[in-house]
Amino acid sequence: MSATELKFDNMEYNTTLAKDFLDQHSKFVGFNCENHKTVTNKIGKEICLGKRKKENFEFNLEEEKVTKKKLYKLSQLMERNIELFCQLEYLIRGKQPDELKAFDLKLIVQNLLFCSSEKYQYPNDGRPDTVSMKNNSPLVTLTMFARSIINADSRMNIISETESAIICWLFVDLCRQAGFGDQICLIFEEHDVVSDRIECHFGIDVKAAQGSCIVVVTGKADIDSAVDTLVDAPHRSPWGVRRVLVQENALERFRTALRGKARVCPGEVTPALSQRSTSAVAICDMTFLVEYAGEDSEEGIIVEAYRTVKELISLLSKQRPYLLSVWCDSTSESNEIAHNVDANVVWVNTYGVFDGPPQACETILRTAPLVVHITVSDDFKRARSAWEKFSIFERAARLRDSLHAHKIDTHDSFYYASKNFTCARMEKAAGTLFLSESLYTRYAASHLLTYMVKGGSIAFSSEIMGDKDVSGLYETLKNCGAPVEEIDSPEGGDLTAYMSLDYTQKVIWTSYGTTFAN
Repeated sequence: MSATELKFDNMEYNTTLAKDFLDQHSKFVGFNCENHKTVTNKIGKEICLGKRKKENFEFNLEEEKVTKKKLYKLSQLMERNIELFCQLEYLIRGKQPDELKAFDLKLIVQNLLFCSSEKYQYPNDGRPDTVSMKNNSPLVTLTMFARSIINADSRMNIISETESAIICWLFVDLCRQAGFGDQICLIFEEHDVVSDRIECHFGIDVKAAQGSCIVVVTGKADIDSAVDTLVDAPHRSPWGVRRVLVQENALERFRTALRGKARVCPGEVTPALSQRSTSAVAICDMTFLVEYAGEDSEEGIIVEAYRTVKELISLLSKQRPYLLSVWCDSTSESNEIAHNVDANVVWVNTYGVFDGPPQACETILRTAPLVVHITVSDDFKRARSAWEKFSIFERAARLRDSLHAHKIDTHDSFYYASKNFTCARMEKAAGTLFLSESLYTRYAASHLLTYMVKGGSIAFSSEIMGDKDVSGLYETLKNCGAPVEEIDSPEGGDLTAYMSLDYTQKVIWTSYGTTFAN
C-alpha cells in the first residue's frame, strides 16, 4: 500500500462529562434578570430569554483585595473544569478541544491569575460593564469579566446568544461559586439581538481578524519544523494563520516540505485556486496557496516570497499583524524582525505559546481605549516626535530634574527565562492623552508623569487650566521640553488622543534549546 492510500479512522472525542452535565440541566435560565420567552437551541436544550431587571439595586463597592481573592478562587474552579468546557464547546459549537486548551482557556486562567495578583492595578476609567457573547464569539471573550469586575460600581452584564448560552451559564455558575453572586447579571437573547459593541474589547478585533497571525519563514529557518507547526495551527479567528512570508531562497524547500505533508494527509484543491497559484497544496482541511495571484483568500493560506529583511519589515508595516510567528535560527536576524515589526505578540521558532508570567496575557487581552480627535499645533507635533526618540531613562532624567517630589515608574518591561523559552514584554504609552477635568481628578500627578516617561504626551483641556496645580504642572513640563499643549474642547482634528492612560505592549516568546531538526 502506498503512502497516498493510507487511511486513518476519525478519532471521536470523549464527551461523557458534557453529556452528564446536559442530562442534569434540561433548561438554562439567566441570573439576576427578568426571564420571559423560552426557545430551544440546536442540541435541544431550552434557553430562557431575558432582559435586564428594572430595579434599584444597591451595589456595595467591596475592597479590591476581596475581589482579587474571588478571582483567584475562580481561576482554580476554571482549571478544574477545563475538560467540561472543552467537551461542551465541541458538542455545541464544534470547537476543537486542543485549540481551546492551548489558547482560550489558557488565557482565561492566566488572566484571572494576573487580575488576582498584587501587581494588577487597573484604575476605574470607564471600563465596559457588559460582555457580549455572540454565537460565533471565541471563548476568550469571557476574559473581559475579570478585567472589569475589579472596583466595579455596578453589576456586570454578560449577554449571550442561544448557541453560546450554555457555555456562559457554566462560566457564571462558577463565578457565583467563587463569591460573585449578585454582582453578575446573565441574560440570554436571540441571534442578531446581542450587540457587537463589546466584540473588540480585547486586543484582537474578533470581527475583522479572521485569522490574525502572519508567519515568517527565513532562509535560516528549520523548514520542516515550521511546516509541522503550520499544519497543526488553529484555523479559526482570532488565532488562525492568514498568510506566510517565506524568504526567496527558502521558498522551494518550503514548497517541498508542504508537498511531503500532503502525501501523508492529502486534501482537495479546487480548480479555481490552482489556477490562481503557482502551486496550491492541500493538507487535510487546509490549503496553502503558493505565490497566489490576488490580495486575500478566505479559502486558503497565502504563501508569498520576500527577498531581504528590510523588504520583509516594509511588507509587515503595511499588513500590521497582531500576531507574528518568526522562524529563524539566527538570533540577530530574528531579533531584528521581532523588535522592528509593529506586532503586539511575536513568537520566535514557535507558535501559540502563552507560558510564563501571567501578566504576559495583558498584551493579548488589552481593553480597547476610548479616543477623541483633537487639533494641535505643529510645535506640539515636533516636540512629541522628539520626545518619543529619547530613551525611557533620558525622559525620566528630564522629568526628575524638574519634579523631584514625585515617584516616577520607569519599569517598562519584564524578562522571564526557562529551560525551553524566554518571554520578554515591553510597554510604552499609546500616544497623546486628552486630560479633561474628569480625568485630572481621577489620576494622581505621578500617574501622568509615568505616562510621559513611557513616551506619552498630554493635551490639557483649557477648562482645567484655572487650577493652580494644573497650570503649575503644565508650565513645569513645558519648560523641560515635554510635549504638552493647552487646547479647547475637542471638535475634531487629525490627531487621535486617548481618554484614559492607555499603554501598548509587545511580548516576545522565543523557543530555544530544542533544535527542531534533531
